[in-house]
Amino acid sequence: MNDSRIGVYICWCGTNIARMVDVEKVAEDIGKLENVVVSRNYKYMCSDPGQELIIKDIKEHELDRIVVAACSPRIHELTFRKALENAGLNPYLFEMANIREHVSWVHTDREDATIKAGDLVRAALKRVNFHEPLDKLSVDIDPATLIIGGGVAGMSAALRIAEADKQVYLVEKKPELGGHAIGLDLSFPYLNSVSSFLEPMIRKVKEHKKIKVFTESTIEEIHGYVGNFETDLKLNGKSEALKFGHIIVATGLPAYDPTPIKNYGYGEFKDVITSSEFEHMLKSGKITCSDGKTPEHVAIIHCVGSRNDDYHEYCSRTCCATALKFANQLRSTLPAAGIYDLYADMRAFSKGCEELYTKTSERDILFLMFD
Repeated sequence: MNDSRIGVYICWCGTNIARMVDVEKVAEDIGKLENVVVSRNYKYMCSDPGQELIIKDIKEHELDRIVVAACSPRIHELTFRKALENAGLNPYLFEMANIREHVSWVHTDREDATIKAGDLVRAALKRVNFHEPLDKLSVDIDPATLIIGGGVAGMSAALRIAEADKQVYLVEKKPELGGHAIGLDLSFPYLNSVSSFLEPMIRKVKEHKKIKVFTESTIEEIHGYVGNFETDLKLNGKSEALKFGHIIVATGLPAYDPTPIKNYGYGEFKDVITSSEFEHMLKSGKITCSDGKTPEHVAIIHCVGSRNDDYHEYCSRTCCATALKFANQLRSTLPAAGIYDLYADMRAFSKGCEELYTKTSERDILFLMFD
């Protein structure tokens, strides 16, 4: 360690911390460590007296670094940095350890909590030794925003920003705006037409005076610095220079390819299709087998590749609701068909999706759980 002179302050936060952490013991143990000149505990470090205590110690003991163990830095880091400034110390020579949310509020054993609090303070001490004085810089910010991706997320962001009277450049690599939503028939959980809200949104974006839309366009490089960026946009064999201060990346996702999962037969059997391919079928208005006949039985498989150590360990959070939507569409279009909903675990996330599950279960759909 260097020759730092560090002041350490352990906050009680009333009983929020002191109820579970022996703050006096933590302060006493930390005070024995190298380079720790002052180690104190106080009921409310964020209070005016608590801040004055830090300011007084910095001046009297010539402290050059400060560690405060208290609540989340999101709440009071700026408070303590201001105290350092008031004492004439660079505000970035400060480190904060969260012993409220990360210790007191998540532990039930006081001894374990006290040990963990001490460890977090020791870690903060190690880290603060590497801090260097920083200066605040002010730069002019270009108010324009570049949004990459013309799907629903990108267009929604563009409209919100443009309605605040700020310039927006919306870049989409495909010929039309809309993203993945263009290929969808109905939305869940209320089975509303996607085009009924998508088309007005696209029209509003194209007509807005503060939004400049670039389709069939790509970005190869962005250069500049915080609040002041530039790019040469590539479109139809030419380029256009843009300047902006903010960037939103809303590029969406590629559809999952189930080909590697051989047991489902995708790619081997023509009538095994993905949800994206089925959406195109729904939008065409005809549900048919590869031979042109109307299917008598349809199986909808959830969780393809999800929650599987060989493919994806996580749940997609969308396939259950999508499957329930498909089951309703199939039942309405093919009232005599046998419809089978095959799932590993039903997870009807989001508002209205549990109700959609209940509604679907009442429409003569056979739900089968598989392992």
